[in-house]
Amino acid sequence: MKTIEHYQTFIQQFSQPDEHKVFAVLKDKEQIVTELPDFIEAALQQNQIKEIGFLLDDSAFFPSFSLTDNLFICSSIKDRQRKSVLKEWAVLLELPMSIFSDSFDNLSTFQQVKLQLLQLILADKKKIILANDFSKLSVYEKQCLFPLLKELATKTSISFWLITDDQKIADSPYIDETIVA
Repeated sequence: MKTIEHYQTFIQQFSQPDEHKVFAVLKDKEQIVTELPDFIEAALQQNQIKEIGFLLDDSAFFPSFSLTDNLFICSSIKDRQRKSVLKEWAVLLELPMSIFSDSFDNLSTFQQVKLQLLQLILADKKKIILANDFSKLSVYEKQCLFPLLKELATKTSISFWLITDDQKIADSPYIDETIVA
C-alpha cells in the first residue's frame, strides 16, 4: 500500500501513463466530501483531459434525452451502429436490452452505475474516476461491480480509480493497487 502525503502527489500519480488497472484511493469520508471539488478541478487541468471521465453520485444524464441518446452523447459511434454496440455491451454488463428504452430515474442504483460506466466507455475515456457513494449498493452489487471493473480494465484498456472510505473495498482482490491519500 502506498501512502501519499500530499494531495498534489496523488494528482501527479494519476497523470502518469495508463496502467489499465483498478485503483482504490482510500480517504476519510469527510475528506472525500470536502476535497472532491478540488480534486475534480485539478484532474481536469491535466494534459489528458479528454481521456478522463467521472462517475459521480449526480449522473450526467440529461432528462430531456432518451437513455440511448445519453449513452452516445459524446461518442463518435454512428446511429446505424448503435443497436449492435448496445447488444454487445448489454451482454458484458449483464443488462437486458429493454433497459435502454426505460427512464434513467426508474433504474436501480446499480443499473445507473453500469450505464454511467458505459457512457464513459463509449465516450472513449481512458481513466475513469468513480467518486460515488458505494454504500448505496448492496453487498451483492458490490461483489458484482468490482470483478466487472477488473474485466473492463483488461478488455478496454481503461484504468479505474475508486475514491472510497471503505477499507473492505480497498482490500478486494479485484483492486490492483491501493493508495492512501
